[in-house]
Amino acid sequence: MKQISLLQIGDIHFDSINKSKLISGIDHKDQHFNGNLIKKINCNTICTTILKKILREMQDSANKIIIFTGDLSNRGDQKTYETCVNFLQDRIPGSFFNPSSDSHIFIVPGNHDVDRNKVQLIDDYIPKFERINVILKELKFPEIPLDGIKFYNYQFNKCSIRFFSINSCIGCGEIRFFEKEITDQLKKSKLNKKNYDILDTPLIQSADIEQVKEEIEKDPNTLPVILAHHNLLPQKKPRIALYAELLNGGYVRDELLKLNRPILFIHGHIHDDPIEVIESPVYKNAKVVCISAPLLFPLLNDDQTNFGFNKIKLIFTDTGVPLGCEIEKIRSMNTRENDYPIRIPFVKPFESHAYLSTIDKIVLEQLRNMNSTFYFFELLDICKKNKKSIKSNTELNDCLIRLNWFGLINYSDDQQCVNSPVDNRIIKKVIP
Repeated sequence: MKQISLLQIGDIHFDSINKSKLISGIDHKDQHFNGNLIKKINCNTICTTILKKILREMQDSANKIIIFTGDLSNRGDQKTYETCVNFLQDRIPGSFFNPSSDSHIFIVPGNHDVDRNKVQLIDDYIPKFERINVILKELKFPEIPLDGIKFYNYQFNKCSIRFFSINSCIGCGEIRFFEKEITDQLKKSKLNKKNYDILDTPLIQSADIEQVKEEIEKDPNTLPVILAHHNLLPQKKPRIALYAELLNGGYVRDELLKLNRPILFIHGHIHDDPIEVIESPVYKNAKVVCISAPLLFPLLNDDQTNFGFNKIKLIFTDTGVPLGCEIEKIRSMNTRENDYPIRIPFVKPFESHAYLSTIDKIVLEQLRNMNSTFYFFELLDICKKNKKSIKSNTELNDCLIRLNWFGLINYSDDQQCVNSPVDNRIIKKVIP
């Protein structure tokens, strides 16, 4: 199998980072101890820990894509936005800024990146984003989408991905560009003009969704990856605010499901990191995988306790067919939830036989004569007796991982048994 890795970096809010938490990595009750002692044991703060992890991942040549899902600054502070981009540029390897490289950066605007001083100056929503693109262009970053979507065809080692960057912040800070029915209702309400201006109403333009659909339908063998700041599904934590969720989220979900194929929707905004899959009994092959990034660093007046970023591996067959994705939650603190990557297959078992290799079919034939549950070494012994079968542990292990992605077996491979010898790993038949 082949894979392409993405690093998903969520909200940074560079000017609101809680420096007290970053400076002190010890219990606050121990602050009265000797300063030299504190300095010696206080070497791994939250910020340092995350930076070390993200720099290590960026320098790994296997990680080809970096995605920033918006909110680099806070409340439209453009000076802070520029400081944050400078901070990032100093740490991202130069290969990501080389047009001829396989590495690439994507970035979308967040509601806190909007220059609210320009919201009411002119009857156009573009000016509130223009300064962002000036900053990004000067520092050799890709520009954010303004009017319409930005799409990019990424091909590597026979694997094809089409990235769609969407501006979901059209309605943030103003109401003039909402649908007419919504604008009329707001004008009838008791909200004054000042209340209109502070609304953070996420909205994806219908024309953008139509364009995304048209582009996706052009190539059935390419994996679509949609990038936006706002969440497609309602967030877990209640917000008592007018239009706090994506205004036309239901419409967007419905249109994506109609495409009847796997789609990744990558976002930030909610300062939480759920991974959710939207499916439909009508569109059997539809699977919209929504992946949220957490806060990168702790913020002032925020009650989050874990921070970091996501590493998303996109898995393909040797011929470039998308098999699924694997999400690794890289966090400042290890929890049971973050111990193992989360695997989401795209191919259903009854469809997978079309993608099986000759070796896969031979191993499946051997499985028919075995019990429902058995050990790796038992299968290997049988395969070695078959002259047409595979001979080595590595070959069999690779084959079993593929069959596991196809949903034909359950295999406790090294994502769950890192320290377990290969011979003792357990295999369970799923499809007789």
